Amino acid sequence: MLKIHSLTQVLAIKFGYSNVEKMKIDSRERFSLLENGILDMPSTKLLLINGMLDELFPIEDCMLPLQYGSVKDARFFQGSKHMGEPHARKFILEWVKDLFATVGPKQKLLNGVNGVNGVNGVH
Repeated sequence: MLKIHSLTQVLAIKFGYSNVEKMKIDSRERFSLLENGILDMPSTKLLLINGMLDELFPIEDCMLPLQYGSVKDARFFQGSKHMGEPHARKFILEWVKDLFATVGPKQKLLNGVNGVNGVNGVH
């Protein structure tokens, strides 16, 4: 039985790596949105949200997308960890509500067909 010591190990296994060190070597090139050119592509509205104390994805990872591509909305919560919980939920719901308030009936139909997650598969 595999003994898991950290969330980083879980992520390594999830993405097909036998250990964290192999993931560190390969994953930047494989998963980097910057190195793969995705951050410079046009995108739909995007909300970046995180806690300043996130131990899984450091706050610096949220700063990078703000420097490239389309304009994005961002909210970072002091004293919160991953995804800014428990403070983020209320903010996310308000952001989504405001987003849908700006969309007309025809746009809702088109977004439902084309996907609201991004342009050309960009999320």
